Amino acid sequence: MKDLLKKISVFITAFLIAVVFIIPDFGVLADTTTPDSSSTSTSTSTSTSTSTSTSTTTTITTITTSTTTITTKPIEGSPNFIISSVSGNKIEAGKTQTISIRLKNVGDDCKRSTISISDEKGIFSFPFGEIQSISYIDENDYQTISYEVSTPDYTSSGRYSLKLDLTNINYDKVSSTQSLSFYVDVKNNIKMGGLEVSSYSTDKVDVKDGDAFLLTVKLKNNSGMNITGAKISLGGLDGTKFAMNNGLSSYTVDVAKDAEITLQFPLVACKGIASIREVLPLNISYYINPNDSATKQEYSSNITISCAKPAETTSTTEPKVFAPKIIIEKYSFGGDYVTGGKTFPLSLTIKNTSSNAQIQNLKVTIQGGSSSAGSSSVVAFTPANSSNSFFFKALNANASENINIEMLAKADATPNSYPIEVVFNYEYTVNGRKGDSVENVTETINIPLQQEDRLEVNQPELQETGMVGQEMPISVGIVNKGKSSVYNVTVDIVGEGFTKTSAAAYYIGNIDSGKEESYDNSIVPNAEGQVKGEIVVTYEDSNGKQKEIRKEFSFNAMQMVIDDPSMTGSDMPVNGDVGNNGTSPVLIIIIVVVGVVVLGAAGFVAFKIIKKRKFKKAQEIEDDDEVL
Repeated sequence: MKDLLKKISVFITAFLIAVVFIIPDFGVLADTTTPDSSSTSTSTSTSTSTSTSTSTTTTITTITTSTTTITTKPIEGSPNFIISSVSGNKIEAGKTQTISIRLKNVGDDCKRSTISISDEKGIFSFPFGEIQSISYIDENDYQTISYEVSTPDYTSSGRYSLKLDLTNINYDKVSSTQSLSFYVDVKNNIKMGGLEVSSYSTDKVDVKDGDAFLLTVKLKNNSGMNITGAKISLGGLDGTKFAMNNGLSSYTVDVAKDAEITLQFPLVACKGIASIREVLPLNISYYINPNDSATKQEYSSNITISCAKPAETTSTTEPKVFAPKIIIEKYSFGGDYVTGGKTFPLSLTIKNTSSNAQIQNLKVTIQGGSSSAGSSSVVAFTPANSSNSFFFKALNANASENINIEMLAKADATPNSYPIEVVFNYEYTVNGRKGDSVENVTETINIPLQQEDRLEVNQPELQETGMVGQEMPISVGIVNKGKSSVYNVTVDIVGEGFTKTSAAAYYIGNIDSGKEESYDNSIVPNAEGQVKGEIVVTYEDSNGKQKEIRKEFSFNAMQMVIDDPSMTGSDMPVNGDVGNNGTSPVLIIIIVVVGVVVLGAAGFVAFKIIKKRKFKKAQEIEDDDEVL
């Protein structure tokens, strides 16, 4: 055993001498070489070695009796960058924001790098340029670049990819290229159908056949974006009830965000108008993204015109009887919105607004109205488990009645606001005189529909047993099985008895319907025994409500056991006793470990000495070239 220790000591000593005195000199010699390719040529010289040099190249030549081998080494390799981190990559549509990218050089030293940012989909713009340049980045050094990024206000919420194209030049003036990608998350609060009628009026009350009047309509842009090229047209002007009076029935307008515009339609009433009121449709259409036909918004808003037929000439002096007005005084549907695939209670209060007329034989029909969604018409609501018609024998002047019905929301409807139509069919009596006709009036209410989120977190995947102090990988899948996207998804690990290798919570962003994301990390057990923890997933649903899902996991942590089968010979002490040679096996292990560490450290020092001398030489050559 003593002989073995002596051999180990001699070997370590010899290696240290070589590191200190021989290897650095070799490094100096290697510094004199320049990049070239290896070549072989025939020679008959009997010399054992020679050295050839010029003003730019030095080579080491070995000559034998048959061949000559010329070997050269490159001064420096190629740089290689990775993205260490990105900040400012959460962007609000319609704004300009600074994005900072921190790059790390994991390759060889870089003299210069030119970096260009690009967007494959052509959504983003870069007001202050797309090209950056950085210089003198050593191996394992960091450099941060920044870009100003502008996003159109019509950009949809979601995750988008940006690419960096790098041209790197090392100290040999050799260039190389690479591409890196990263993501930005865009949030958009655009309101669909956001160009709304804020008010309207006519310059005459109770227009009648032959009356010319001016209809004034005010539109408010509540969409959260600038609207360009919106087409506004007034329908129902075929001459049956109304016609244009030397004016325009349609306009094409631009409306700034939160702005209000006023449009005027000169009209004339015709013979076919009703005795109470008429409804004209105001048709509105525009594109959220002018370059994308799929973003077209198209809908109608009703304009009610108060009408009165001219008095008929009769032999009686009795005044003409006009129908009383019935309205929806108030309604509720159990909350702020309804959920697709579920029933909800709809409550209505209807009122006879007349002060002297009684409504008779009133039939009320409740049905889902047709709403344009995409390329097809959608009816989102239907009655559930009951009839949709209600009958009232009479509704006195200024009286009200309540109606309650259970409705079912369509299970696969896109989250949006959908109409419910309430149709009134009735007769009436005014001061004992029966009305001339049966009234048929339709009122519309709108109810927002949302889809229930179904974000599921799979059972965490990890080993049943781990070792104290050793990394243990853990992963989990996250699946959005709902019909709506979820937003700002963040994943973290919590618990006691272990340490995470990545301490910060991981931000995933948005997960669209039917998509899956995964989270991977590693944990290190701190003590022996059972370890318990939880995967915590937080997110916001389509209504902006924050929610949380927790998944538990557990495993057993054990102390690491070192089993060295080589310690079974006759020299191995039993029960900690010292063998015949007087050397403890623990001391032997310590000496061997220390020897290995010393050898590794010495090799690393030698490597750094050579690398630094090569780098310094490369800089000197570069400076000489620039002077020349």
